[in-house]
Amino acid sequence: MWRLTLPLSLLFAGPMFAQPNVTILTHPKLPAIDSLLKLNLDLAWSTRLPMDGALDGILNAQMLPGPEVQLLIQTRRGRIFLFNAQNGDLVWKASAGMPEWNGYAAAYNSHSIYVTRRDYLYCLSRATGVHRFATVDEVTKIRNLGVPLSVTPSAGIAADENFIFVPANNTLATYLDEKQASPELRWSFYDPGTHFSQAPVVTYRQVCLSTDDGRVLSFAKSERFLREEYSTKGAISAPLGVHFLRKGAVESESTYIPSHDLLLHALNLRTGEVLWQFRAGGAVKVAPLVTDHDVLVAANGKGLYRLNRANGDEYWLSPEAHRPLALNNQYVYALDRLGNFLVLDGLKGAVMARLDTRDWQVPIANELTDRLYFANHDGRLMCLNYRREKTPLLLKTMGELKPPPPPPPPEEKKEPEEKKEVGALVPADQAVRFASSSCQRAYSFSTACWASSSALHASPRAACPAVEELSTRA
Repeated sequence: MWRLTLPLSLLFAGPMFAQPNVTILTHPKLPAIDSLLKLNLDLAWSTRLPMDGALDGILNAQMLPGPEVQLLIQTRRGRIFLFNAQNGDLVWKASAGMPEWNGYAAAYNSHSIYVTRRDYLYCLSRATGVHRFATVDEVTKIRNLGVPLSVTPSAGIAADENFIFVPANNTLATYLDEKQASPELRWSFYDPGTHFSQAPVVTYRQVCLSTDDGRVLSFAKSERFLREEYSTKGAISAPLGVHFLRKGAVESESTYIPSHDLLLHALNLRTGEVLWQFRAGGAVKVAPLVTDHDVLVAANGKGLYRLNRANGDEYWLSPEAHRPLALNNQYVYALDRLGNFLVLDGLKGAVMARLDTRDWQVPIANELTDRLYFANHDGRLMCLNYRREKTPLLLKTMGELKPPPPPPPPEEKKEPEEKKEVGALVPADQAVRFASSSCQRAYSFSTACWASSSALHASPRAACPAVEELSTRA
């Protein structure tokens, strides 16, 4: 059953140039077992979120990498839920900001999750959900959660283990988080001729940000230093794809730029070199799905392409598919233009099966594992898995966003000690000193050994014939 909610003023308003935001409220049911068997899928888990009335809904859904992949859900009324993505267990729930405040996609690292509401920044412990950022009113001494930002975000934020990156219209503000009650503004970049409407992407050494006019800017994370600038011939209206990997001393950092110039650009962020360009034949308006081996990209008017991530070679094109969701070793999962779920052959891209999922208004793209996630504005969540894979299949390796450790200092070369041969001659003066000291120690302990007390008061040379003989030879 569908229900359409519109403000009352719109019923009596005249023609409007801007289309209002419309939410279609649906109440989907879980797929039947027979339908899932035809798709080679099983229901892994399902749950329902407590929503705050008909005006509430899903604001954002994100997959968070880590030792255990997690699912983060934000609602329009300011509630935050963190789930274990494998079994659906609720890790914690919290709230941030006022219910009517708008927000964007969250940022995360190994210890914290950062969310924005209007011009406030909130930091929650990833393990417990406890707020860390707070201010104290000077008059009432009341502790208020969150800290005000110097800018108002215009897109989702990003973070690594030390820094938080906040895009705000034509400014990129970078804050240093030292695990205190509030972050510190480290540096900011201002460009009056541009606008940031996409979240930044962060790699080991840099932060990368796209502009609406088709440029990609790459900065050093710790200082305002523009490392690279890459320009496309069309606007960028979808989030960037990113892949970074570290194997020993070898690092790989690349981004995949969807553009309206009918191309998908692959850029090496370490060198600024263009790895490859793929001509999609249509504007790319959906974020590419990037795994360790593949790139799934949807082009307007053409369909869904599966590409080799290393060189950009095309495997196949599926004209019916419109938005990628996930993949495994056998199949690729996507949606068509109407929101129906499609199962595609992984080798040829042909449609193997389909399911009506139009009532699920918030499909969640997953490039970390092979699990499928669906959400809806009424609070319903559902996870599906391939029947032959009982445990999630890891598709994208994500390391911690820490800079590589500095190389160890060079070891000081120690000169080899000279080995003295047995029976080697010793200088006479050394022999005299050694024998003399030995005799002095013998005299201090010789009360019970010497019969005559006069020998104790004699000179060491007189009491020791060996010393006298060595001294004569010297």
